[in-house]
Amino acid sequence: MRASNSLKEVSLHQVQSFLDTHASELAGVNLAAPRAELNDAVRQLSEHAANQAGATTTVRGDTLKKQALYDVLRQDHMVPIAQIARQELRGDTEFADIRVPKDGASAATLVAAARGLAQVAGRHEAVFVRAGLAADFVGQLTAAADALEQVIDERGSTRLGRTGATAALTAQVKRGRKAVMTIDAAVKRTLKGNAPLLAEWRSAKRVPLKTGGPRLAAAAPAPVVPQTTPTAEVHTA
Repeated sequence: MRASNSLKEVSLHQVQSFLDTHASELAGVNLAAPRAELNDAVRQLSEHAANQAGATTTVRGDTLKKQALYDVLRQDHMVPIAQIARQELRGDTEFADIRVPKDGASAATLVAAARGLAQVAGRHEAVFVRAGLAADFVGQLTAAADALEQVIDERGSTRLGRTGATAALTAQVKRGRKAVMTIDAAVKRTLKGNAPLLAEWRSAKRVPLKTGGPRLAAAAPAPVVPQTTPTAEVHTA
């Protein structure tokens, strides 16, 4: 299973920490170009991660907003118009087969249907106003369709931004890991013969396993059951 970008990012921070902690032993390594490359990759990772998190939060908000506007457009505007039309314009061929898209139809489908309904209903404003709708019911219907369409567009743009931030994260993770591989050669050469620090380095550069999940517990040894000598059964007369 491939490690996630977040786990690889953890490994980059581990490398930075190791190099900083042992700056005296690794002065030359820290002054070389690969260390600067690593630092810049980590800095950009933080920026892209913030962009990704912000976009994710915005998408969630837009999703809730879209559903609310969807319900308003369909239930508060389109359904009443269709219901009045079926009763008051029963013989009008324009309304012979008027239907509101079922709940669950795509938002784009609902917007298109609302715009078509506004065009037709606008030619019979007096009928709908006499039945109890507001004098500007067509304008309200159009405004509701516009609001839903706007949030559809905004949500699409935000999702594209999140995709871009994710791609940028992946690119910077690869850049950082490439720098680590170059640094690895220099560290091994510098610390040759220093077994404790080399062991610490190997741990620092390693991408950690996924944390937070259930761990497999070591199998407990089977309990020792003391062996007893069976006693002879005593029969009484």
